[in-house]
Amino acid sequence: MLHVARLAILALSASLALYAEPKVVLYFDALPPEILTDQQMKTEFSALTEPLGLHTEWRTLPARSGKGELGRLIVVRLLGDCVTTSDAASVESGEPVASVQEVDGRILPFIDVHCDTLVSLVRPAWKDRTPYEKRRLLGRSLARVLAHEVYHVVGQTHDHAAEGITKARLNSGELTARAAQIAPRSFSAPAESPASTSDAASTDGR
Repeated sequence: MLHVARLAILALSASLALYAEPKVVLYFDALPPEILTDQQMKTEFSALTEPLGLHTEWRTLPARSGKGELGRLIVVRLLGDCVTTSDAASVESGEPVASVQEVDGRILPFIDVHCDTLVSLVRPAWKDRTPYEKRRLLGRSLARVLAHEVYHVVGQTHDHAAEGITKARLNSGELTARAAQIAPRSFSAPAESPASTSDAASTDGR
């Protein structure tokens, strides 16, 4: 119950945040257990979003202080095993690697990352890689999936770009490539109302 109450308080706080706020506070129920994966996720996410004016603070729910939180609050759950040693089974093309929820036309500040699906998708890119390189690639993939979903929450839109990490489907190569693209206005404030098209990054076998 205490955990649910914390989530409810965070959701309420996020709903009261101003759209123009250029900072997000990402609250994780738990960070990736592999330290290098965690570090790479944060580095890659910042490299993608800070040039667009979005600054991020990283926190975990148990450590929440309730002080100094002036940005938009978003809760992130890593579901499954976000580790390179995961034995996640192969998934069908089109399975979501992450998702957000909507109530009454508003996208809620909760992001679920489906780690088993993500690991299964990017595992082919790990062939002949060292454990160090595998952790870096998983962290990079997590960052890009997370940036995709933060784009939906901050922009209050289900729309997708034609290219880059905010397009509808991302394949293994796009999630692990050395460089990634993101639309310049991806994290702008929304217009009068959110769009109503399809949502969430999905796996793509291409």
